[in-house]
Amino acid sequence: MTDYALLADVVTVSSEVLPECSARNVLHDDDRKLWLSEPGLPQDITLRMPSGMSKPICVVGLYCWHTFHTNPRHVAILSSADGKHFVMRMGMECELTDQVQLFQLEGPIPFADTYIKVLFRSTFGGERT
Repeated sequence: MTDYALLADVVTVSSEVLPECSARNVLHDDDRKLWLSEPGLPQDITLRMPSGMSKPICVVGLYCWHTFHTNPRHVAILSSADGKHFVMRMGMECELTDQVQLFQLEGPIPFADTYIKVLFRSTFGGERT
């Protein structure tokens, strides 16, 4: 399985509170690196995937290192070829867990769609992600 997230780049984010808690941290495998948004929902992060991917994206994974009330509960995945016009690919309901959660997309994201937006619609009670 190719880990495209390691090759991705953050292009837009709805908010960040501190430089050390930037949205870029979602691409790191170090649990201590967090993304901390400003208060208010929804929040979103848009990633640009590498062009010329050899395998389609069919699964999305989410990992929260602790079970906090700010963990994402309702998340949407959107994609775009130009980074401006996004198409909804899937909505999902997450569990409050510190385990990896994998979600099978309803269909593969088209190769032309190199922009992936992750929209955090709600949490388990917190007002930020």
